[in-house]
Amino acid sequence: MPWKYKEEVIREGVSWAGLNGVKHPSNWSIWTSKEKEAAGLVWEEPQKEESYDERFWFNANTPKPLEDLKQTWREVVSRSVSSLLKPTDYVYIKKAEDSSYEIPESLLTYRQNVRKTAATIKEAISDATDHESFVALFKEGSNGKSIINDWPEKE
Repeated sequence: MPWKYKEEVIREGVSWAGLNGVKHPSNWSIWTSKEKEAAGLVWEEPQKEESYDERFWFNANTPKPLEDLKQTWREVVSRSVSSLLKPTDYVYIKKAEDSSYEIPESLLTYRQNVRKTAATIKEAISDATDHESFVALFKEGSNGKSIINDWPEKE
């Protein structure tokens, strides 16, 4: 409940000084509306906050700088590549320890596709010319995935 005294929001559970310096108790919220108004409080309807995606906006009206977003998401893509490839890194250790071991073709293909996808995503990030085109990278396409999250599946 945003009750205000002289444009200052008075928080529930906190005492406050009103007219003529009169200090009001912290339980003032139990007063009736008439008592609150008599003490100089004014009710103000809470402003409905517009929803926004905090990944791209500081608030509903202020977008994050495009270059900051691009840098952040290039880093996210790099971390994604690492997390996708890490579970299959063991095959290269195995190959180093046992020269007769053949890395499965499906695994080689998967790893290659992860890297290609990362390059494609990073290119799309770099190609975004404004905030709107950058945010569009996160919209789901007909395959149910966004450009930014269209990673290959491991077979």
